[in-house]
Amino acid sequence: GTYEAALTRTYLHGRTETARPVSPQSKAFVECMGLKPHDGNRKEKALLLKKAAAVHDEYQRVACDARGVDRHLFGLSGMVRDGDIQPSLFSDPLFLRSKTWKLSTSSVIFLPGFGPSTDDGIAIGYRVEANSCQFTCTSRSDNNAVKPFCELLHEAL
Repeated sequence: GTYEAALTRTYLHGRTETARPVSPQSKAFVECMGLKPHDGNRKEKALLLKKAAAVHDEYQRVACDARGVDRHLFGLSGMVRDGDIQPSLFSDPLFLRSKTWKLSTSSVIFLPGFGPSTDDGIAIGYRVEANSCQFTCTSRSDNNAVKPFCELLHEAL
C-alpha cells in the first residue's frame, strides 16, 4: 500500500489523516509510462499526469477537511480489548493489508523525522513547482530498494 499524510490543522487538536495517492488516474499514468518512460506519446503522458495530479489534489483536500476514514478506523480498532467481539472488518485481509505502507509520501519534504513506515519501506518527500520537482528519498540503512527506486525516478524525469 501507499500512504500520504494529510494535515487537519484547521481543527482544534488537528491530527493527520491518510490521503490515498493511488487512483484509477494514477494507475493509468503509471501504465502509460511503462518501463521506458521516454518512449511513446509525450502529450498523452502529460495529460494523464495532469489528470492524476488533479485527483490527488482532491484526495488531499478531502483528507485535510477531516473527511478521511483511515484514522477513524484506526481509533475504532484500538478500542477493541481482549475478550471483546471484534468487528469482522478488522480481521479482513484487505483491511489488514491496507494498514501496511511500503511507500510513504509527504509534500512536506523537510519534515524532521519523516521516514518509511515499515522496515522494508521507502519514504519520499516531494515538492512540485511550476518548472521543477524536488524529491527526498529515505529508507532504513539495510533497505537495498531505495537506490534503484531513485535511479528509476531520475530516469523517468
